[in-house]
Amino acid sequence: MSENVKKILKSYWFDGLLLVFIGIWILVWPNAAPKIICVVTGIVLAVLGLLKTIGFFKNKNNGRKNQNLLIGLIQLALGVAFLAKTDFFIDFFKVVIAVLMLYACILMLVQAYDQRKEKNAKFKAAVIFAIVTLALAVIILINPIFLIHVISRLTGIALIVVGLAIIFVLRKPADKEEKKEIEDKKNK
Repeated sequence: MSENVKKILKSYWFDGLLLVFIGIWILVWPNAAPKIICVVTGIVLAVLGLLKTIGFFKNKNNGRKNQNLLIGLIQLALGVAFLAKTDFFIDFFKVVIAVLMLYACILMLVQAYDQRKEKNAKFKAAVIFAIVTLALAVIILINPIFLIHVISRLTGIALIVVGLAIIFVLRKPADKEEKKEIEDKKNK
């Protein structure tokens, strides 16, 4: 790898530009985000599972643990399942998220019920958050595409902001040697 490429990677330019690119990509194609996340998850799980399984068989000493083989095979199977049945997992996660949100709504309503006599800020917050959570859970169950668009757009905007922040705030300033090289090039 050339020195210029190493400097770019160390200066956070690459990280920032990658986040900006992903943010723009999500803003342009918000419907593709869940599928891509599912595919990437499947690839990562499959690769990790394959590596863990291969590592089990390559380790010939007594340090082999059967649980490593089991975990590797489960990761591999889940990765393949994510890749083969992407749409199923997207729908499955929508239902799981909606059920978890309904559960949270019930917990907030119970908290509001316990606070009902005091009518304080905690009671009002519990009622408001319960209503918002219930509305979002219903939207996920009835019209998940709407929520996917909203979340995708917010995620895209957030990634662009973070990417730009990394580029302009976290990038490393040129050290003394780099500054001297830059000055020498200008003087030539």
